Amino acid sequence: MNHNFKMVATTMFGLEEVLSTELKNLGARDVTIGVRSVSFFGDKGFMYKANMALRTAIRILKPIKHFKVFDEDDLYKKLQQINWERFMNVDSTFSIGAVVNSKNFTSNSHYISLKAKDAIADYFRHKYHKRPNVDIKHPDVKIHVHIQNDFCSVSLDSSGDSLHKRGYRSATNIAPINEVLAAGLVLLSGYTGDCNFIDPMCGSGTILIEAAMIANNIPANINRNEFGFEKWDDYNEDLFFTIQDSLLKKIRDSHFKIMGFDKAPSAVRKANDNVKNANLSDFIGIHHVNFFNSVKEVFGPTTILNCRRFSSRCRTSFFPDINRFSFSYRTVIVCCSICRTTRCNSSSSIISCTYITMLSAGRCIPSCSIIYSRIACIFTASFYTVSVSITSVNASNVITSSFRNLVCSNSLMCTTVIALVIFVAFSTIILIPGMISVIFIPNRFVMVSV
Repeated sequence: MNHNFKMVATTMFGLEEVLSTELKNLGARDVTIGVRSVSFFGDKGFMYKANMALRTAIRILKPIKHFKVFDEDDLYKKLQQINWERFMNVDSTFSIGAVVNSKNFTSNSHYISLKAKDAIADYFRHKYHKRPNVDIKHPDVKIHVHIQNDFCSVSLDSSGDSLHKRGYRSATNIAPINEVLAAGLVLLSGYTGDCNFIDPMCGSGTILIEAAMIANNIPANINRNEFGFEKWDDYNEDLFFTIQDSLLKKIRDSHFKIMGFDKAPSAVRKANDNVKNANLSDFIGIHHVNFFNSVKEVFGPTTILNCRRFSSRCRTSFFPDINRFSFSYRTVIVCCSICRTTRCNSSSSIISCTYITMLSAGRCIPSCSIIYSRIACIFTASFYTVSVSITSVNASNVITSSFRNLVCSNSLMCTTVIALVIFVAFSTIILIPGMISVIFIPNRFVMVSV
């Protein structure tokens, strides 16, 4: 029986809890949430399963060495002390990725990757007078070096290419949504395949495909051609196919409709191609029509989800259009990215604005949340207002546009006062009736925060 070992699944900032839930449902042990990562324990078979089944994981790393490191030269020496013959040989190809967050290292992560590459190449050259070659695109072994302060972790990347590359998307539009983010949005919405699903502006169909795979319990990476661990010396092909067969047996048929709309002919063609590549043509319907000008039939509980970048155009046209015929559906979720600023540590750090339509109440309620703060203020749809997290460093990034200049030029105290005044002024009109309608109206109330 294979022994358990520690692994680390990386993800986007804000999806750690979703990934943790996925791992627990798969059977991972000792799951621990980190920042953009979740660590867990499992055996070799579970590593195969995690790579095939996880929807919100970017990579599955297998740590092989931990040590303290103080500078680039110390890193070079410590890496040469690792017994690299356990993982590769002189005829193997390899590549190295590095992430550095330490004051001890003044160089960038690319230089650290080169330094680590030199250490491994020199290790084999000194022992065998021959060195392994570097292959960035298709290496036999992919190594990940992570430096946090004075602590270094060296891991093997069992995934190879990023797990967001599912293998079904052959055509995209401009700035397509990442598959991991799309799956995360669907999971955060609470959709499990128990109702109909609509993407009103589907683009290349990524959200629809991820929703269909969730509804039918299809493994996220079942369409991938290869994983990194398939080139490892200890790869067990029989075990891999056993794990794959067990996942395929858990696929179920969803009898609810999954529909996408888009008025651009090119987007519809690309979406249909991607749906066909994912073998989901029987479950997803793509319609070349403007969603807001089409006739909607009432066919039961429906989740409408779309990820849009927030702008004045969204506020003046998009959300009123959504609200106009929201009475036909049980839940409407629209997730909008407010801003991406230089203050964010990563391009995947997203602050989201979620517009939730409470259908029976007949009003569109915008609510916002900042990751970890979970503080929401509820106002009418006619106001572009967002919640202010007093504890958030980036609070000024999510202030309502009408107050942005005022708040950025004054202290945080001014921000707090303005937020409290607005909240008190509208709470008696909107907040209390809204909460009462949530309690007494049997509809889904979902808040997505990414």
